[in-house]
Amino acid sequence: MADDFVVNIVNELKLSESIIQVFKDEDIDSSAFICLTECMLANLIPKIGQRAKVLNKINELKKLEERNSTQSVQVDSGSSKYNIFENGNLREILLLEDNSVFANNSANNLLFDKSNTNLFDDNINSNLNEDTPSNISYDDTNANLTSLNNVTVLPEPEKKNTVNEILLNHSEGNIILNFYKANQSLNSLMRNKMTHVIITSMLQQNENQNLQTNCFKTLALDIIKLFPTETSQTYFIPYQREGDKKTPNRGKLWDKYCNLRKIIREISNKNKFSKALPDSSDSTHSINYEGIEDDMFWLKNNVAPWETLLEKWDKTFQLRYNNSTKFNEEKDMCFKVFPGLKTSTAFVLIENDFSKLYPEKEFTFFVKFDLFKKQLIMYTEKCTPKFKEKFSVLLNELKTPSSSGYDDIAAIKLLMELFSPVNIKRKFGLNSKTQWRPSKIELRQSFIYFTNNFTQLKEIDGETKEKALRKGHSVQPYMIFVNGNNDLEVSSYYVVINSNYIKLESPLKAIDICLKSFFSFHLNYPLECEVIWIFIQKYFYNITTKFDNSFQQVNSIMNDLNILK
Repeated sequence: MADDFVVNIVNELKLSESIIQVFKDEDIDSSAFICLTECMLANLIPKIGQRAKVLNKINELKKLEERNSTQSVQVDSGSSKYNIFENGNLREILLLEDNSVFANNSANNLLFDKSNTNLFDDNINSNLNEDTPSNISYDDTNANLTSLNNVTVLPEPEKKNTVNEILLNHSEGNIILNFYKANQSLNSLMRNKMTHVIITSMLQQNENQNLQTNCFKTLALDIIKLFPTETSQTYFIPYQREGDKKTPNRGKLWDKYCNLRKIIREISNKNKFSKALPDSSDSTHSINYEGIEDDMFWLKNNVAPWETLLEKWDKTFQLRYNNSTKFNEEKDMCFKVFPGLKTSTAFVLIENDFSKLYPEKEFTFFVKFDLFKKQLIMYTEKCTPKFKEKFSVLLNELKTPSSSGYDDIAAIKLLMELFSPVNIKRKFGLNSKTQWRPSKIELRQSFIYFTNNFTQLKEIDGETKEKALRKGHSVQPYMIFVNGNNDLEVSSYYVVINSNYIKLESPLKAIDICLKSFFSFHLNYPLECEVIWIFIQKYFYNITTKFDNSFQQVNSIMNDLNILK
């Protein structure tokens, strides 16, 4: 049953008492709580806002665990040989590798536990020295490390699963094991985490940081023994030659090994290590890597397998983002040349890019929206009687929703009503006026277009394009919500980007993805509703950039809401 630790957290987050009972029914104690994944929470907590709070708390606890475990880095620049794995240096390697492509929060968890680094017997480790060859194979008949034909032979006990031992000795490994136990399968995130843990652990055991091909074969077999639903080809496919055709080593284990080896060589050549993580403004570490042209070509011609798409998307982030900030044509081209952005899972790619730009902002919108609804109730109490009368239905649903989710839609609609249209400069067109002021309807529809029929999606998009063309503007990302039986019941939520319709699970998710798309692709807000997006950006995400326009009404409403906290 749930222990005091979990009960205290639920109370701290001000969640409902029913969640405590759910945790008790599922036997979730302190050790199980930190292992909960987003998928597990979705089955435990139905409301997105409460789920986001718990997930955010779990991430905080993981980061606290990592900080407590991190050791300071001290490198002797005068030493004859630099050991990348001594005195906590491996942790810095992991952080550098993750941040070299601006990895998201989930990649910054504890991956290496210094208290459990000894995966093999001490008598085996004592035989490893600089003269020991790096090629490793297994000998079932010998209990000690031996040498045969100048090849180092590492014993493998009959009933020993190396991967299982590695995972059990690491906090991230236990998360992976628990995830598989609950779902009977691994997702792409868990696979990436697992290969990260395995390769770093194996490299730690080898002073020369070299692993033989047989080692990868054995690790791949260990993985499928431990996780029967996985396939060994996902993790390692050895070099093959058929006639003149040569196929190099490949697979998740091999790719992770090559990436880590490259970073280790760079650091070893300098014979020093900086504790500072790479600056996001310096893109050389993530652009100039071998094979980036091949990765970009792959992304322009493939959408599967999904794990490969995610990996190459992450690796090419900085190049893609830099192009979007320098060339206007790249903004439209990225949606045309990358077919992954036209799939139903395009929102995951958008989230990944945003998390690299703002790694601490992943869940802030969901967490703060519940607070915003309470503040909005108090704020509207001070509005004019005319406002209260006009939007009495929305205000009543905000206070006491007649159905689940109606309060969220009411809050979103009231949010749009808080702002007035502002003058916009006209770039070109038949009208000789240099400025124009959109109507209130244009402001709302450029933010969220409500329709009663999903078959009108293309018609709405065509109408939006035509209006933008007449006014000399481009069509920026916006949302379409399809109503159900009434104006507060919404059946479908879409984010529209370059005529691609990305369907999301909730209105909050749609707003979150739409906001993140502006940053991920370095796009401007729609001019008609820019004032709303600036408010969301600053109030919910607490993000300020040099490109932001200043609106007095945004500052005024934010100040009033903050007073009501």
